[in-house]
This record gives sequence, C-alpha cells and structure tokens, in this order.
Amino acid sequence: MAKSEPNKWIVVITVVSAALLQLIDTSIVNVTLTQMMGNLGASLGDISWVVTGVWCSKRSNDYFIGMVEFKIWT
Repeated sequence: MAKSEPNKWIVVITVVSAALLQLIDTSIVNVTLTQMMGNLGASLGDISWVVTGVWCSKRSNDYFIGMVEFKIWT
C-alpha cells in the first residue's frame, strides 16, 4: 500500500490562488493611488508609504505561507 501523502494538487492550487490574489491586490492599489492622492490631499512621497506598507505586509504573508508549505512538505 502506498505511503500516505498530502494531495499535492491542493497545495498547487492554494499557492497559485494566493499568487493570483496578490497580483489582483497590487493592481487595485496601483490603480487607486491617484484617487487616494486626490481624496487625502497626499503628495507622491506621502502616498508611496501606502505602496511600501502593502509590499511589507505581503512579504510577511509570504514568510508565513512559506513556513506552512515547509511544514506540509516535511
């Protein structure tokens, strides 16, 4: 009888879905930057903190997802 393994397709679908959601989220932030600048009266330098915050939050999520994947595969 074969050794029990986690279904690798579920992992693949989960990782691809997460990457797609990050792409959509980044697109939304980039499209709305000019509108946020107008509504908040922020300069380009001020609004760049929004992009930096989004990038940093994604990196911390990537670290967490990587640790979960490591636990699944080992």
